[in-house]
Amino acid sequence: MSQRSDPIQRAFSSGEVSPLLHGRDDFQRHQTGLAQCRGFIPLRGGGATRQPGTRYLGRTRQDAKARLIPFSFNDDDALVLEFSEQRMRVWRYGALVTSGGSPYELTTPFTWANVKALHFAQSADVIYLADGANPPQKLSRLALDNWTIAELQLAGGPVRALHAGSKTVQASAEFGTITLTASSSLFTSAQVGSLFSLTVENWDAVPFWTGNVNVSTGDRVRYDGRVYECTNAGGGNTGVNPPLHRQGRELSAADGVVWTYRSTDTGLVRITAVASGTSATAEVLDRIPSELTAAGTPLWREGAFSAKHGYPAAVTFFDERLWFGGTRADPRAVWASTLGAYEDFAAGEVDQAISYTLAGGNGRDRIVWMQPSQRELYVGTRGGVHTGRSTVTQEAISTENATFSGAAGDGQHDAQPIAVDGRPIAISRDRRRVFEFRYVIERDAVEPLELSLPAEHLGADRFERIAWQTSPLRMAWIPRDGGGDPVVMVYEQNEDVLGWAPLSFAGGAIEDIAVTPGLDGDDDLLLIVRRTIGGATVRHVEQVSDWWGLLTGDIDIAERLRRRWCAGRSAADRRRRPAPASRRCP
Repeated sequence: MSQRSDPIQRAFSSGEVSPLLHGRDDFQRHQTGLAQCRGFIPLRGGGATRQPGTRYLGRTRQDAKARLIPFSFNDDDALVLEFSEQRMRVWRYGALVTSGGSPYELTTPFTWANVKALHFAQSADVIYLADGANPPQKLSRLALDNWTIAELQLAGGPVRALHAGSKTVQASAEFGTITLTASSSLFTSAQVGSLFSLTVENWDAVPFWTGNVNVSTGDRVRYDGRVYECTNAGGGNTGVNPPLHRQGRELSAADGVVWTYRSTDTGLVRITAVASGTSATAEVLDRIPSELTAAGTPLWREGAFSAKHGYPAAVTFFDERLWFGGTRADPRAVWASTLGAYEDFAAGEVDQAISYTLAGGNGRDRIVWMQPSQRELYVGTRGGVHTGRSTVTQEAISTENATFSGAAGDGQHDAQPIAVDGRPIAISRDRRRVFEFRYVIERDAVEPLELSLPAEHLGADRFERIAWQTSPLRMAWIPRDGGGDPVVMVYEQNEDVLGWAPLSFAGGAIEDIAVTPGLDGDDDLLLIVRRTIGGATVRHVEQVSDWWGLLTGDIDIAERLRRRWCAGRSAADRRRRPAPASRRCP
């Protein structure tokens, strides 16, 4: 005779599990999971708490579709930037930043399609933006109500691969505004604003610097890719010290030769106008070697970023460099700045800029995101994930030690990933799955882990973006396609806690979410919620309410609201709009 078993369930930390696991009582997530977890959030301690509600803060500009991008300078200096069609507004601790009594607005070059594709990387008061359709932009904060945005003017590069062929280009002068003349059709209006470099092919007339030989005033020599002119022969002997300076002039030794720096072997210009296929006007950025004004050279390179070849779709920081990746013409290429100088992309020595093209793939297997980790740069493409790192332990990545290799074969969605304890978490190309990428020291390799597997049914509505909250709970917030109900993923690797739950916000459709540090130590979560009110579609900016303390009883809700209200308003605002007694600010 069989006996029925009804074991005690002691925890709910796995949240809602896939229907495919409902009969798997041998599976750990089944033992701590629920058939449904709607309106509740699993806790890592094993219990669950009801989901928080939201507080209305305002509406998006003209109720338009918008994205929220976090901007955090310090724990007490955190903003959320609202990007909509060609406009940006600023939210600070639950209130819109105003200027002259109206919400502050900044005009941007981004259409809504561009806004959806934006990737960003922040350094202090500057955010670098890339969308794959516009030149990279530099967004700078001068004050809360004073921001600027402009095309990023990169120095020294980057440029594409060297031209292979017989077509030559000649410069009309060494510096200033010059004319470039091509031997056959080359230039188009799509190159205006882009870089162009020319390299000397024949240096027969300029010998390498040699020690202890005689030279005369006016003689030129080459050393380490640079050209120097003797402007004072002194004793007439070159001595034993080669010229190393990159500007001005220097004495080689006491009573020795004075060498004046002239140029490198490559000149760099920015094209400002195109008259025809064979003629363009340009501004010289790095002096043109005189040899290139006497004759054309077949050694030239076009700028990597232009309307002709496309603009980068991804941007990030890694190992003290600013990285861009994935243009239309070079979909699997990455470019990194000079070490410690984020806007300098000059190639050359070890600490100079890096240019690298991922092996394999095809034109459609393009780069869609880049994410730094504890020791590697992760590069997500439509075909998989690659990692880049230095081959020398404890040494920053450089032109001499950089190596990239494939890490996972699952294609990636273009949503910007999150990094949890240095491990990237990203959405797959089909937008049904969420993967973590872990470095396994025993194998010296990266392994993908499908975090969404225990609740794979939640990906049926397609994941759209992902944001990470650290406090009061460590969990990811994941809006779904078309503004459907979002899901949360509670995650604590060290405790083997992984829980999923779908949430609903009073009939509203969540279109985007941003997480920034709050004033009280917990994170603030701002949502864009699409609602239908009186038959009209409106888009609210709402803040997820305090909820963690409701479980433990350690939060004075009225005091918390007062502090938030005061933090988001300036002294002038407080004088103009006195607070009720319950929210009186000091």
